[in-house]
Amino acid sequence: MRDWPEKIFIVCVCLLIGCALFLPPIAQDQNYHEFADQRPWGVVPNAADTLSNLAFLVAGLWGLWRLAGYRGHASNPLVLRLVSLLLIGVLLTGLASMFYHLAPNDSRLAIDRLAMSLSFAAALGLLVADRVSVRLAFGVVAGFLFLGPLTVWVWIASGNLTPYAVLQFGGVAMIAVFCWRPSLHIRGLNFSGLLLFYGLAKLAELLDSMIFELSLALVSGHTLKHVLAAIGIVVLVSPLFSRARPQAESVNT
Repeated sequence: MRDWPEKIFIVCVCLLIGCALFLPPIAQDQNYHEFADQRPWGVVPNAADTLSNLAFLVAGLWGLWRLAGYRGHASNPLVLRLVSLLLIGVLLTGLASMFYHLAPNDSRLAIDRLAMSLSFAAALGLLVADRVSVRLAFGVVAGFLFLGPLTVWVWIASGNLTPYAVLQFGGVAMIAVFCWRPSLHIRGLNFSGLLLFYGLAKLAELLDSMIFELSLALVSGHTLKHVLAAIGIVVLVSPLFSRARPQAESVNT
């Protein structure tokens, strides 16, 4: 029974692939590019949505800085490598999202989604390495590093957004299911916190115009989305660093 979580995870991945292949195609709504706050700031168009992506850069750089000075004893080096991959993906996502929001269109959105696919693959790999099976993690990362960009290519080539949507929301559902398993390591990552802030970010995105109006044009939902998603990344990886010092002290004593 030791490997039953691995088998369930593989079945879930197969279900996602089946849904991506056989669910009806959906098209990208062009109204998606019409965000509530389109005010420029100097030479920066859509300034709030563009500059709020600095939150991803701050989160990614903070994480890589903490990782560079990390002196704890990792249960498995693969976890640290996947955290590094995730943080690099977060940095690229911030840059790509900035590029997209300067002049929103499908072509720029594709670049944004390609960057996000790297973070997505790393997050799923971390989930597997932390909660399911270390030996399965490398295959999951490699598989989703292929599938993520493939779904973006399918959307650009055919206009069918279904595979990308299935991969994104199905992957989040898998994190929600497996994050309740106990961590395989001493320093488990905070996937429930990641899900909380991801959910808040998606809610803010859906309520973009409403939040903009209720805040008297102070901030839009999409701007908040970027900040909340970046906080989610910090919340996810922070246990790795917050518990390193006590453990090191206990070893020294």
